[in-house]
Amino acid sequence: MVWAVANSIFYLGGSHGRHGFDPYPYILLNLMLSMTAAMQAPIIMMSQNRSAEKDRLAAQQNFKLNL
Repeated sequence: MVWAVANSIFYLGGSHGRHGFDPYPYILLNLMLSMTAAMQAPIIMMSQNRSAEKDRLAAQQNFKLNL
């Protein structure tokens, strides 16, 4: 949100023909958000695998208890 506001202020404050530091499709912002998602994805996947492993162990314990 800060990025869009700063870019809009820069765009509106400039003279005619000048664009913001990152024009409308916000390519630089999109690149940074994509890189952030790419760095977060492995961490999220690892936490999901850990959760699945804990659920599997709990299910095994419940099965043994029921036997």
